[in-house]
Amino acid sequence: MSGAYAYVADGYAGLHIIDISNPITPILVSTFDTIGAGAFGIYVSGVYAYVADWNTGLYIIDISNPAAPIRKRYHPPV
Repeated sequence: MSGAYAYVADGYAGLHIIDISNPITPILVSTFDTIGAGAFGIYVSGVYAYVADWNTGLYIIDISNPAAPIRKRYHPPV
């Protein structure tokens, strides 16, 4: 979680960004597909989310606009 948002790595669905400003009614704001069907870990720092995917590697995603996440970098698995 970071501020009013929760960031969830959701396996086949990639990254979900959820508005939790009202915890009684969380709202899905956007989804970023990691394509690899294996998103399993996430770390958020500032305006970037680092999402690990078992199959396709590491995605660095600009989340400065939670409604429109943008892939900034990608590193394939080793």
